[in-house]
Amino acid sequence: MNKILLIQFFISSFLFSQVGINIDDPKATLHIEPYSITNPSQKDGILIPKSNDFPTNPTKKGHMIFIENNPSLADGFYYWDGINWESFIIDKYDRSSDSSIYIFTGLGYSGTGDVSKRDVLFDVMTAADLTNFLVKDNKITIGKTGKYHISFSSSLKKPASSPTYRATYTYRVMKNEVEYMQTSSSIPNSSAAAASVSTSSLIELKKGDIISVTVQKGNENNASNEYTGYGTNCITLTYLNS
Repeated sequence: MNKILLIQFFISSFLFSQVGINIDDPKATLHIEPYSITNPSQKDGILIPKSNDFPTNPTKKGHMIFIENNPSLADGFYYWDGINWESFIIDKYDRSSDSSIYIFTGLGYSGTGDVSKRDVLFDVMTAADLTNFLVKDNKITIGKTGKYHISFSSSLKKPASSPTYRATYTYRVMKNEVEYMQTSSSIPNSSAAAASVSTSSLIELKKGDIISVTVQKGNENNASNEYTGYGTNCITLTYLNS
């Protein structure tokens, strides 16, 4: 009886033992301490087995190896997921499949150049999932409630035939017809001048909210009235969380 109990004790000790390297009191099944925390040397760390190809017939999920000098694979760590060998690092990312990014573009502004507000035009929508989103009449309808990062950019120019007066232009990004953020730029006192703007912020949006943008020239003495859109207007919405 005593012999049986002794055997059971050693078996239990073996099953629940912990291994420590450079430490007398391991805190895990395998606990490795460096020779020096503040001044590590080439002896510190773990060397994962390296090979130029994958092991055949892997049986356990989590099997890990470092592939090196393979003619068709990038050097790096790979693990067996039970079906395939997968890289720890995804080196190719397809933005077209990212359902968190929504891009709205257009060309030009409504109306003609004066001191009244003009709409910044948007008519193209690009996203992997456009469900419930809409762009119509230069207004963007939000399709998903949440917090977003919003960025806006646009450019304008003054024709060469326009009087050579400086002018300041203010862009207003509107949420449900109420100004949410603004940015401005100016055209110098020269012919055929151009200017561009960009701005970004975080914004809370609900499904059905409307985003639009206006541009307005300041009412300055001798300011040039003539200006047109130049290049592509762009709003990018990046969904962050609900």
